[in-house]
Amino acid sequence: MHFKPIQAPTSVDLFMDQIKTAILTGALQPGEKLPSERELCQQLKVSRAVINTGFRRLAALHFITMQPRKGNFVADYWLEGGLATLNEIINFRNGNYRPSLLKSIFEVRLSLEMAIFKLATQRQDAHHLQQATQILDQIELTQDATQLASLYFDFIHTMALASSNAVYPMLITNFKPIYETLGRWLFEEVTITEMSHHHQQELKELQDVQAGNLSAVEQDVQAFIQWTLTQLLAIQ
Repeated sequence: MHFKPIQAPTSVDLFMDQIKTAILTGALQPGEKLPSERELCQQLKVSRAVINTGFRRLAALHFITMQPRKGNFVADYWLEGGLATLNEIINFRNGNYRPSLLKSIFEVRLSLEMAIFKLATQRQDAHHLQQATQILDQIELTQDATQLASLYFDFIHTMALASSNAVYPMLITNFKPIYETLGRWLFEEVTITEMSHHHQQELKELQDVQAGNLSAVEQDVQAFIQWTLTQLLAIQ
């Protein structure tokens, strides 16, 4: 059995977690002014450096806005946030996500992966398709959920390279934390039979791409995305 290193949270992490929890649970609303750094230092019994560092990181994640001489305010993260914000929301309380959010993510995945696999089918980049085959071979031999999630991301990223479109690999890389988080949840919960089904779907996708069967590829991607979403929704 493989054990993960124990990482104790820092004071900054604990402070950020309190603020994020208040924002994501609705205890703090967009536009609401936060207590000053001095007030928070007194309440939480930590240094001002802890509060300031935490605020700057929260601002980078678009959970708050820092306005000089005015104070710090809760941001509308749905309006202003990016992929890093989305990853924080997904991982909130170890994955206490809303089904509506998961469905939205998979709508984007379907659109993105459909375009990637269709281009890969049309352009037949033999080098990257061979790399994708090798990754699927590794997946078949792997049981650890974290490693499987990482390998699955590598497979999708390699297919993006096989599309011969310069932008798709960069887009997929930006989604890496989300792919890996959702993949880990999936692989931690599915049975051996379901895992085999998942792998067979991936193999069929790739075989149909290599065969140039565009209509089959479209059906494969649609079925694979729907199966994965259904499995994740059932975990709740």
